[in-house]
Amino acid sequence: MTKTQLGYAWRPDIFLYCYLTAAALALSLIWTPTSDIWVRVDEMAFYLFNGSLNADPFWAKLWGYLNVHEANYGAGAFMVLILGWYFLFTKDEILIKRLSAVTAVVLMVGLGVVVAKTGFRDFERYSPSLTLTPFLDLNVLVDGIRAKTQSRSSFPGDHGVTTIIYSTLVILLLKSRSLVVLATLFALANNLPRLFGGAHWLSDVIVGGGAISLAVVPFALGTPFLKFIEMFAEPILQRIKARL
Repeated sequence: MTKTQLGYAWRPDIFLYCYLTAAALALSLIWTPTSDIWVRVDEMAFYLFNGSLNADPFWAKLWGYLNVHEANYGAGAFMVLILGWYFLFTKDEILIKRLSAVTAVVLMVGLGVVVAKTGFRDFERYSPSLTLTPFLDLNVLVDGIRAKTQSRSSFPGDHGVTTIIYSTLVILLLKSRSLVVLATLFALANNLPRLFGGAHWLSDVIVGGGAISLAVVPFALGTPFLKFIEMFAEPILQRIKARL
C-alpha cells in the first residue's frame, strides 16, 4: 500500500482493518475480562498524572493553564498553521493535490466532532475527578483560572477524536516527513492536559477517540475522496488562474 493510493481508489481492506480494530477497542471496554483491566489502567493513569500536580507549583500551573478553555484556541491555531504551511510552502505536490489533502483533513476532523457530539450525547460516564479520591483540583491549586477538570459525560474524549483523526491524516496524506514528528507530538500534547486535570479517563482517549477515529478515517483513505475533491476544485482553480 503506497501513499499515492490513499484517497484515490476504493479500498475495502482499509475499511475492514479499521472497523475490526474499532470494534475490538469498543468491546475491550465492555467485555468483562478486558473491562476490568481498563478499570485498573484508568485508575493507575489518573493517580499517575493527577497525583503529580502537587509535586511543584510550576508543574500545577503548567497543566492548569493548558486546561483552560482558551488553550483550545492555541491548539486550533496550531492545526491551522500546519495545514497552511503545507499548502503554501510545500512544493513536493502540485497545488490541486495539496488542496485536496488539506480539505480532506478539515472535513474528516469535522465529521469526527459531529459523531462524537451527537452519537454520545446521552452517554453518561463520570470523569475520574468525580469518581476517585484523592483528587487534586487545578482550580484550587492555581489561582485565577477556570480549568476543565470534570465531566459527567467524559466518553469519548473530544480532544482524542480530533487530534487522532487530524494527526493520522496529516501523516498519511500530507506526505511530509517533518510533519510526522509534529503531528505525533501534537496528538500526545493535546490529550495530556485533560488526563492531568482529571476530566477524562485514559480509555476515553484511547478507546473513545481511537474507535471513532478508526470509523472516520477510512472515508478519506479508502475511497476516491481526494479524487472527488480535485474534480470539484479543478474548474474553480482554473477560473481563478484565468483571472490572475
